[in-house]
Amino acid sequence: MEKPAKRATGARQKQPVRHDTQRDARAAPGPAVHTDGRHARAQKNRTAVIEALLSLLREGRLSPSTKDIAERAGVTQRTLFNLFDDVSALLTALTDYQLAHARKRLPPLPQTGDLNARVSRYVEELSSFLEELAPVRWAALSYAGPPREARRGIDRMRKLTNDRLAAL
Repeated sequence: MEKPAKRATGARQKQPVRHDTQRDARAAPGPAVHTDGRHARAQKNRTAVIEALLSLLREGRLSPSTKDIAERAGVTQRTLFNLFDDVSALLTALTDYQLAHARKRLPPLPQTGDLNARVSRYVEELSSFLEELAPVRWAALSYAGPPREARRGIDRMRKLTNDRLAAL
């Protein structure tokens, strides 16, 4: 009778990928997305890094180090650079993140009053909204050679704002 082949010492057996079908309470309605734990953790860390950079920028730290960003996000610098190839990629991700959130939070267009009153009301609400976006815009533009994708994000936001003003 043959003996079963021995496993090499220290070799791990391949485990099946566990799919987590539970929905996050904050997730948008729709079908459940199947993700394994590594993917979910990477996405969580990616969001944490982006939000850490955003909070540092809003605090007035317009050129935070990757060490500071990683520390604020609760990850290592190695994890940060595993998630983003370089600072340019991080700024691009931040710009995309801000643009997605900004579209949802643009002030509504006033529907009553004459044109001057509508424009004045809208510009007043818009100015405080744009003040929140200023640190990200500054970081993207002041970074040595702003990333092309970040520049496109800023241009898309400008176009969206101009289109809304034209609709008044």
